[in-house]
Amino acid sequence: MRHASSIYLVAMRPIRNVDQVGGGNLMENYSLEDIKELWNDWEIQSLILVSFGLQVFLFLAADVRRHCASRIPSSLLWLAYMTADSVAVFALGHLAVAASAPRHQLLLFWAPFVLLHLGGQDTITAFAMQDNELWRRHLLELVTQAAIAGYVVSRSSWPDWRLLAATALMFLCGLFKYGERTWCLYSARPEGLRKNSLDSLETYAIMAGESRTIVSRGSANAVDELEKRIKKMLDAHGRRPPALEAETTLVSDALANDLNTIAGADALPELLKGFRSNPHSIGAYHYVAALLSDCYDRLYTKGGLRGFWIDGLKEICLSLSCHDTQDKIYFLLFLSALLFPSLAMSATLVLFVFTDKHQLYSRVDVIISYVLLVGAIVLEVASLAVSILSHSKSGADKCIHRLPGRRKQWSQVLAQYNLMEACNIEAQAKKSSVPMWIRKLWGNLFGDKTVTHIEITEDLMMPVLDKLLEFGSDKKDWSFASYRGQSALAEISSAAIHESIHGVDFPTSVLTWHIATDMLYRLDNQAEKHGEESDPVNKEMEMAMMLSNYIMYLIFECRVMLTTNSKLMHKTTMEDMEKDLPSNEAIRIVHDEANKGQHHPANNNSASSSGPTQLQLLKNSIEALHSRVPCARAVADELAAIPGGRRWGLISAVWLEMLYYIAPRCGGDFHADHLSIGGEFVTHVLVLMHQLGPFLPPPGA
Repeated sequence: MRHASSIYLVAMRPIRNVDQVGGGNLMENYSLEDIKELWNDWEIQSLILVSFGLQVFLFLAADVRRHCASRIPSSLLWLAYMTADSVAVFALGHLAVAASAPRHQLLLFWAPFVLLHLGGQDTITAFAMQDNELWRRHLLELVTQAAIAGYVVSRSSWPDWRLLAATALMFLCGLFKYGERTWCLYSARPEGLRKNSLDSLETYAIMAGESRTIVSRGSANAVDELEKRIKKMLDAHGRRPPALEAETTLVSDALANDLNTIAGADALPELLKGFRSNPHSIGAYHYVAALLSDCYDRLYTKGGLRGFWIDGLKEICLSLSCHDTQDKIYFLLFLSALLFPSLAMSATLVLFVFTDKHQLYSRVDVIISYVLLVGAIVLEVASLAVSILSHSKSGADKCIHRLPGRRKQWSQVLAQYNLMEACNIEAQAKKSSVPMWIRKLWGNLFGDKTVTHIEITEDLMMPVLDKLLEFGSDKKDWSFASYRGQSALAEISSAAIHESIHGVDFPTSVLTWHIATDMLYRLDNQAEKHGEESDPVNKEMEMAMMLSNYIMYLIFECRVMLTTNSKLMHKTTMEDMEKDLPSNEAIRIVHDEANKGQHHPANNNSASSSGPTQLQLLKNSIEALHSRVPCARAVADELAAIPGGRRWGLISAVWLEMLYYIAPRCGGDFHADHLSIGGEFVTHVLVLMHQLGPFLPPPGA
């Protein structure tokens, strides 16, 4: 191909004067041929540098998604992740077919580096959980690409044995790194994690069937474990807890309670009362954040494998005083696995430095080889240092984890989806000249305008934790994960309010209460009449509105627990609000009803009935297909008659119960997937419920 191109250029060389052929078009064609020949001469060098640049970008940027909820960094990272393997395979294929000139024989030395690039960076092995399911494909690619790289290397005719030795070392290093990536994908595959979850569920079932025997035998040990766990939670800068249990919990759709909380159930209420009264109880969130950070490492990076080597070395070092030969063998194996890549790369660099190359090979190829070698060593040593520090208990490690850049272990933002605001945005979008498909594509890539994010503060975290501990301090309330507001509304006898909770599915209740909460929130913001109760009432108002918007986001944007009926109900409600009930009119109606005292008395028969009849359920299911605005207005009307302080305490309590209800019902895929895009607050709530007590609902509930 290159020979034919050269003949064509030689044939074109006599025609240099554009005046002889009548214009500049031929000159333009000649310039394009020059560019084409230049690309043919340097395409492999360009591809290998692009491949290396993508690896540097992945190393530096991959960890950003752990604590960033923005779509833009995630989209850029996805593009780099997908491109990196394609460019590396493309470059290796070109190396396999290229018939390089003698001065370009050094290009064959780059084949092991391409294999190294296919092994990826320690900071990212999978972009999403679906990538872990493709471990078989990566295993096949490992075999085929290693064979191609071996073929490329076998074509070399280098006279210097040092270059041959350097190539062999880099080939082994690339094979090792690619094998690491494949193993990490295999170990994080969802089917394997679900099998572990099934084993935990079977153990839970056995314990539930033999609860008395188990509790009597293991309660003392369980209480000790619970006390240690709570102590770790109170230590905000404590070491990271083991993540395997929570990792299994995240991917499970049938969650099982922690066995220690079951065995230590008798002592648990007093432990939680003491924990609730401790001023450092906020440390529970730091504990959970660290635990989920380790889960992220195991699911999406090589951190789990590196941690296995490091933890194994630490355990063996503690037993070396026994002079056990087996321990020493394991020590050498673990140490070799941990240090082999960096040592092999360093030895390769030394061999390459002393190789006679400057008179035999292209200077540009030599420079690129140095860039690849030094860059690979820097990336490997940096990854190793981060892994060692993250598993170290030394004071230096604690200082690093306390640096501002290391404190944030997840996004710490709360997504907000407000229906009234969404209606306004949709109404404006319909007036826009931009086609709908372009707006949807833009939203998928860079984020939906109807979803915003706010920072999570202690004003939200502490009430969520405090209410959870309050429920946990009384065994009668341990089933609070099955509440949907029933406990908070136990003393309210309003028919409209109870009908919004009973006899309808969860998305219907959420939509009804969201509209009612938003109406009252806007009403009270306009009225501005809280008096001396201003601060606490405002805090409860803000918390209720934040939780309302967040749970709406989970259901109608993330499609958690969403059914076909719920989708239709959401659509008809939006259409109703856009056409017939603008937000200002909704506020005015509720305001007028409250001021005129047109509060309808409670229907005690409806509220106190044992449950909805089959006819009522059928009626509710049909009504659920229509707009929820009238029902929401009725609920808001009832709530408006309650004094402000008590009203917002009641509303916030309902939303807290709804948060506890939805947390274990989001599904394992949701929790695991969202770890890779900054994390979700509901995941932290779920892990708190799992770690602090047997609060998770029975499977299928």
